Amino acid sequence: MERTYLLGLGWILGLLLRAWPAVSGWGWGIPLGLGLVGSLVYRQRPRLGRTWLAAGLVGCLAWAYLGWRQPVPGPTDISLLAPQAQVSLVGTVLSEPRPTRGERRQFWLEAEQVLEADSTARQVSGKLYVTASPAALQGRDLHPNQRVRLLGSLYLPSLKPRQL
Repeated sequence: MERTYLLGLGWILGLLLRAWPAVSGWGWGIPLGLGLVGSLVYRQRPRLGRTWLAAGLVGCLAWAYLGWRQPVPGPTDISLLAPQAQVSLVGTVLSEPRPTRGERRQFWLEAEQVLEADSTARQVSGKLYVTASPAALQGRDLHPNQRVRLLGSLYLPSLKPRQL
């Protein structure tokens, strides 16, 4: 029973160390080091010593697994440009715009190009959740698969929970 707990704790420690930014680059060494120390401490009980070593290896595996499974934006991802105050971009409307309580329209947009100040276009990829005022849409009705040019601010969503 004790061995099962050690393996589980090794996995949890590996995941926590990968998520901790201060040690994420070399965090694989901590579970491995603890496993080696534990195996040396329990030399008189070889079965428990091997379990400590296995727990360290499981922690390293968890550390590598979480790094492999975390999404990483590509070189043309639109999120790499945020935050910016004034962005002009071209994209395709993905969803039917829906009204909000404040008379605005919200819809999903597939970003294709960002228009730079010197009139050059840079290819981008990714989806944006757009909130636009009726004045910004100039009375136009938007429909899915429609290509549009938008001007506005680009920002990352806040991670704090909303208060109801």
